[in-house]
Parts: sequence; C-alpha cells; structure tokens
Amino acid sequence: MSAAVPALFVHRAPISPAHVPAGSIRGSRDLRPRKGNALGLTSLPLLRGLVFVGLLALVAGCGNTPAKEAGLTRKSTLASADVAVAPKDLVAVVQRAVAAPPLSLAVEQQDRGTTLTGWKRYRGDWHIGRHWQERTRFRIDVSPDFDEPLAKSHLSVVAETEQRAAEGQRWDREPRVPRPGRAEDVLKHILAQVPSPPGNR
Repeated sequence: MSAAVPALFVHRAPISPAHVPAGSIRGSRDLRPRKGNALGLTSLPLLRGLVFVGLLALVAGCGNTPAKEAGLTRKSTLASADVAVAPKDLVAVVQRAVAAPPLSLAVEQQDRGTTLTGWKRYRGDWHIGRHWQERTRFRIDVSPDFDEPLAKSHLSVVAETEQRAAEGQRWDREPRVPRPGRAEDVLKHILAQVPSPPGNR
C-alpha cells in the first residue's frame, strides 16, 4: 500500500473560469470581470464630475434659447387705445391713475400730453442661480383724435425697462426685456379711471 503523498507536494493544475463551480469562493474572486455600480462607474471623483456637469447643463437650460431671445426683441413695448375723452381731461385722468394704487408712481416729467413716471421695481428673469432685478418706467402719451380732436383722444403707454444682476450694480437698458404686459396693465388701469359717458351710466 503506497504511502500518502504530503499535501505540500500535491500538484494543482490552474483552474480556468469555465471549470469553476458556480457560487464557489474561488469563482467569485478575481476570475470574474469586475463590475461598477448601476451607472457603470467605478470612480467616485468621476461620478462627482458628471453630477457637476449635469447641474451646469440644468442651470444653462434655465436661460432663454436664441430663438426665444430673438422673439423677445420683436415684441412691442407699446399699448394703446382710443378714448372718448377730451385730451386735456384725459391727461388729468392719467395723472390721477399713476399716483393711485397699485401703481403709486411719481411723475418725473410732464410735458403737455406726455407723462413720464418714476421707476417701479420688478423681479426679473432667472439667470445663473438667481432672479435678476428689473425696473420699469412708463411714458404715457395723450394725443388728440384726428377726426374729433376736442372730444376724443388716443392714449398710448410705453414701458421702458432696465435690468441688473444684483444690488449695487449699474442698471442697463435691455431690449430683450420689452415687458409688453406691464404697459398693457398700466393702460387698463388708466382706462378703468376714465369716467363713463353720461348715456352709459
């Protein structure tokens, strides 16, 4: 009977992955390809870098596209209406309406039928992590009607808007923020103060 061969001298042939039983310890170590996480990432700095790039893309996406910017420049800053009120009477209505809430604006300049208001502050568009600051003033023009200059008038409101990124910076006139809705709101506010004709009361 032959003697047992010491385990020290037993020759063990290399085991290929194909011969490793599924679920064995040796089959689960080093012989299988290493996998990353669900995103296929094995480096934490790489993951952080991709997250940072994604956030930058998200912030950039909050801005207007070139097509939208071009569309804004084509918008009119003017709102107008024909009013069955004499020009001088309508100028007085304009002055009362500008000083009354919700506008509550001072009159910086009055020249015949033209009224220039003070500035009104607004919250601007979202740019790079913050809302920019905006301010708008209104130029209100009253002109006599061509056919009935003593009884009817043409009323127009122009919104002039400036913006800046933060407090303390210089205000800049920006043609891409015409804000026609603000001119329309002022026009509606003035028209609401116009007295109705005697026949419509």
